[in-house]
Amino acid sequence: MRNDDFDNRTVKLPVPVEPGTYEVRYWNGDSKKDLATASLTVTEIAVELSAPAEIGQGRSFKVVWDGPGAPYDEVQLFDPDANGGEGRKFSSKRVRNDDFDNKTVRLTAPVTTGVKELRYYNGDSRKVLATRPIEVVAIDISLDAPEAVEVETRFAVIWAGPGARYDEIRIVEKASGKRASSKRLRNDDFDNNKVTITAPKAPGEYLLQYYNGDSKAVLAEQALSVN
Repeated sequence: MRNDDFDNRTVKLPVPVEPGTYEVRYWNGDSKKDLATASLTVTEIAVELSAPAEIGQGRSFKVVWDGPGAPYDEVQLFDPDANGGEGRKFSSKRVRNDDFDNKTVRLTAPVTTGVKELRYYNGDSRKVLATRPIEVVAIDISLDAPEAVEVETRFAVIWAGPGARYDEIRIVEKASGKRASSKRLRNDDFDNNKVTITAPKAPGEYLLQYYNGDSKAVLAEQALSVN
């Protein structure tokens, strides 16, 4: 009782997700008795998810939701084939962390293609209240850059890929995989799918990579000789 508005003698309770007739009780902890009760009818509401039927791998997309909108409710992107068929949550967003007034959230698709599942998850009941399929489809992921450059020179890389918020063009040592240089896609000419990156100081054999930050995976690479 003292965890809410004690002066005005009010508390807020989460409502069950199952429709029906319930009872609100005033419970006295010292006597361990119910001192007052009131009937409460919980009615059914619409719980729906609206999103594209398909989305390119690694790309972000908007989901419009309708549901309780409780503090811990989430819209989740679930991969049913992950973990040996047990599935796992790939991406999620609290409904109150995006555009709550317009009931929209943005999620990021995995780089693995196939049919995934959008879910409306109620945090109070820990139940999934609505689902719908969404297909992740393959997109062009490629790099267009010189095969050889001079040490410490700046050169352009034309890329194709998801263009997600943490995606990078990287140069790594071919033998060790150690990163020598990198550039976030959104820090350069994003509209023209172009970044300018600096070649390493040491000559040798390297790999130029397209790195997806959400999945922490290399999606494309090509050999690069630094002379």
